[in-house]
Amino acid sequence: MRRLIFIALLCCTTFMYGQQASIENVRAFKLKNAGTLMEGNEGNGYYFFYEVEKKDRKTRVYSVKFLDANMNEIGKKTITGSKYLSLVDGEYNGDNLLLKFIDFKENEITYRQYSKTGELISKSTEEVKSKEILVNPDGNSLVENSTGVLGVKDKGFLSFLNRKYKKWGYEVKFIPNSKGEKGWSFTSDKASKEIEAVSLLGANKDLALLSVIRRPGLMSKKMDFYMLGIDMNTGKKLFEKKMSDGKNSIMVTSTFFDEDTEEVTLMGYYYDSEERVMSGKSQGIMIKKMDKKGEYIFNQNLAWGGELSKKLPVDAKGKLDDKGFLYFHEMTKTQDGNYHLIAEQYRKAASGAGIALGIAAAALGGTSNAGLTKIVVEDLYILEFSPEFELVAVNIAKKQKSSFELPQGYGLVNISLLGAFVDYYGGFDFNFLQENKGEDAFSIVYFDYNRQEREGYIHTLTKIEGEYTNDKIKRDSDALYFRILPNKHGSVGIMEYFRKNRTLNFRTEKFNY
Repeated sequence: MRRLIFIALLCCTTFMYGQQASIENVRAFKLKNAGTLMEGNEGNGYYFFYEVEKKDRKTRVYSVKFLDANMNEIGKKTITGSKYLSLVDGEYNGDNLLLKFIDFKENEITYRQYSKTGELISKSTEEVKSKEILVNPDGNSLVENSTGVLGVKDKGFLSFLNRKYKKWGYEVKFIPNSKGEKGWSFTSDKASKEIEAVSLLGANKDLALLSVIRRPGLMSKKMDFYMLGIDMNTGKKLFEKKMSDGKNSIMVTSTFFDEDTEEVTLMGYYYDSEERVMSGKSQGIMIKKMDKKGEYIFNQNLAWGGELSKKLPVDAKGKLDDKGFLYFHEMTKTQDGNYHLIAEQYRKAASGAGIALGIAAAALGGTSNAGLTKIVVEDLYILEFSPEFELVAVNIAKKQKSSFELPQGYGLVNISLLGAFVDYYGGFDFNFLQENKGEDAFSIVYFDYNRQEREGYIHTLTKIEGEYTNDKIKRDSDALYFRILPNKHGSVGIMEYFRKNRTLNFRTEKFNY
């Protein structure tokens, strides 16, 4: 999830009927959790986790509140727990909502599964080691806590966590929709001599697809990428493939599960095998199609300096006009069989703030944890491919530059891996892709801040009947923080926090296309 929010409240909540709601007496606004109840391709409601009151020195009372798409309250549950309880992730799979909590004092993970109206369906708790739930800030270690949850329609949820065995490994858990159904757990080899890190690429009712990175040690830059397929019904390994074609190393960055054909399209970058993926530049875009048994039925590499350069202003190392690289966000398929890949331009740059803090710390005889590098985010790109994955068109949405400060050490990481890091922490301007299958249309929602006008705008770039239209909604408030959320087709949800009067507002806005 991107830009998740935790809300600590005093006790007073007031809701207004219609297209907006308000929570008053907001005591604090911290980076944690709120989310959207997605049904199909539409946002159909929202959930929020917040602190209600301090019961005693160690205990707090929390609430989980549920709203519909029109911002009306439809459910509420109260949770009593320690003051160290934190909601780290939440996911709605079209049936239920799974919330994943960590208690940093008791070293416990708790899963609570709710219906969309707040009925508690299941609850389970397990103990974990303290080191397994703490994030390692060393950008070169890649031993960050993997606490993600993935919803699987008509099935349940996948959750994953780093595990400390002989070396670092991982565990993937399946939590079914119904309490009476049996779940399963899949773990990496506990005796492995390599560090293994996993990320969930996607899943359907039959197949869970994971990306696994293996390397000899924390300081090693030698990395091997694997594709792992797990049977969703049994938790057994179906296949494992090293992501290499014998000549090139491959890193998958996005997947597309086709419900009609049951095929999976993989997209990412490929590298010269003699170069270290950690520090080397990619050679181009990799595209593969896989059936549900894990067999490749389509393979294609598009070199930056080859066919791609005829449509993109890109050099042989993937650099755009000497100004940056592309990060792939999401992909959609239209009725003509063409694929549209949404990407965003980004590049490394020196961080003036980080350098200034380092100089100030040195002058005082100390050190600073601030990074010396930042990521500059620029234009949005839509790459359109034919069903045979020939690049047929590139559309560029121009926008103002924005930046994301990197932690110390991350400036040495491969630009492709940095893109995934920036995306995870909400550093890109792209917010989400909204599809309307009935009208064979899709909308790209992103934020753009005009520094000259000192105004921010929520932009919607929509393709309908083969043509692109653009609309924008002015961020017309003095809110300290805000977040854009999916809503019904043609609308967005907006959440705003006003520090002066301690109020959190929610509203919907329509856009034209």
